[in-house]
Amino acid sequence: MLDLEALRSTWQDGGAVMPGLALSAVLLWYTIGVRVVLVRRGDGRPLDRLLLAHRQALSEGRPLPAQGGVGTAAARAARVMAHPSPQAHHRLQAMLGDLRQDLGRGATLLHSVCLIAPLLGLLGTVGGMMETSDSLAEMALFSQGGGVAGGVAQALLTTQVGLVVAIPGILAERLLNRRQINLKSELDELLDVVRATPQGRT
Repeated sequence: MLDLEALRSTWQDGGAVMPGLALSAVLLWYTIGVRVVLVRRGDGRPLDRLLLAHRQALSEGRPLPAQGGVGTAAARAARVMAHPSPQAHHRLQAMLGDLRQDLGRGATLLHSVCLIAPLLGLLGTVGGMMETSDSLAEMALFSQGGGVAGGVAQALLTTQVGLVVAIPGILAERLLNRRQINLKSELDELLDVVRATPQGRT
C-alpha cells in the first residue's frame, strides 16, 4: 500500500528540484510509451514472406490488416505493385513518408529528458550541499530550513532520483533507437524490391 506520509516526506526532503524531477519522470514514461507504439514492427514474418502474403491476399480481394510499421509498409507496397507503373518506386516512397516521420517522433524529447534528469539531480545536490555548508557555519544540526541533516538528505535524495529517472530512460532510448534503425532498413529494402521490378524502374 502506498505510504502517502513517506511520499510527502520524500518530496519535501528533495527540495525545489523535486517538481522538475517528477515532471521528467512523467515525460519520460509517456514518451517511451509513444515510441514503443511507433516503432512496433507488427507481423513477425520475414519481409519477403510478409510482402508476398499481402500481395496474394490483395489479388484475392481480401487484403490483410496492416499491423505495425513494417506491416503497414508491406500493405502499401503490395497496393503499389498491384498497379505497376514506371513511377511505382516514387509512389511508394511518398506513401512511406509518414511512416518514416513517425519513426523519429519523440526521440529528441526522450534524449533530452535523459540528459536533464541527472542534471536536475545534480542541481538539487548542489542546493543540499549549500544548505549543509550554511548550517555548519551556524552550527545548526536541525533548523527550519533543514539544517545539516536536511541538506545532506536533499543532496543524496535528488542525486538518486535523477539517476532513477535517467538510467531506465537511457536503456529504453538505446533499445528504441535500434528498433527505429532496423525498421528504416526494412522500409529501404521494400523500396529496393519495388525499384527492382521492371515496372518499378524509372
